Amino acid sequence: MPYQVKKTLISLITSLIIFVSYTTQILPQIGVQTEPKYWATVMLVYIGIGVVVMIILHIAFHIFLSVSIAIKERNKDSKSIEKSLNVEMVEDEMTKLIDLKSIQVGYSLTGIGFVTGLIYLALGNSIVLTLNIIFIASLLGGITEGITNIYLNLKGVRNG
Repeated sequence: MPYQVKKTLISLITSLIIFVSYTTQILPQIGVQTEPKYWATVMLVYIGIGVVVMIILHIAFHIFLSVSIAIKERNKDSKSIEKSLNVEMVEDEMTKLIDLKSIQVGYSLTGIGFVTGLIYLALGNSIVLTLNIIFIASLLGGITEGITNIYLNLKGVRNG
């Protein structure tokens, strides 16, 4: 499995955990809690938790990747191990193109959710539900971006 797929899988798993946690634990409170301040606080907490978990998992991933490469090449000197690490983590033009295409898909979904939330609010509906539509659209946009990135890394992408 390529490095980019492994890296994206870590982000995708984190996003899925946050999404499932939010939808199962917090969304049932929509009818109970009607205060926008409560919802804004909960969303900020989930964003903070997501950022911290993402940082920790990426650091752990890079440590395990470095250790596994060092174990595979334990008979070689440190220069060749460092070279193997750099080769494993190379980002070429194809990787950048795949990242751009997957970001475009993720932002498109997030934008559609944002506009949907604004339309819902403009029609005179609840601010609480509008906030949740926008937040869930952002989470789904990140998840879709990760899935698209993995798919394009495994399938390949054409320029044009």
